[in-house]
Amino acid sequence: MVRANYQNLDKNIPYTMEYLNKFFGNLLLGEKNRLDNREMQIKENAAKTTQKTAQKTTQKILDILAKNPSATRAELASATGLSPDGVKWNLDKLKKSGKIRRVGPDRGGHWEIV
Repeated sequence: MVRANYQNLDKNIPYTMEYLNKFFGNLLLGEKNRLDNREMQIKENAAKTTQKTAQKTTQKILDILAKNPSATRAELASATGLSPDGVKWNLDKLKKSGKIRRVGPDRGGHWEIV
């Protein structure tokens, strides 16, 4: 249950419902999913895959901003499949790394790829 609620985006560990779904599948549907600790640990390969996905997402955001510098968080969320908070996190990460910067106010401004 703890794993289902754990997320650490700095370490590329996403929130997942996989284990919670297995638990409820066993409880409510009589399934026989394995729920021991070894199955629920975060695997190194999963973290690497998540990192690749994060890089693709970041690139997708950059591509969208290159085509539409005035794109809103809602538009970026819709295009990438992220939540608005996920978009904000990625934009903050891109700003800190110096890849983008905001020109002008929040409303009416635009993004500039550096």
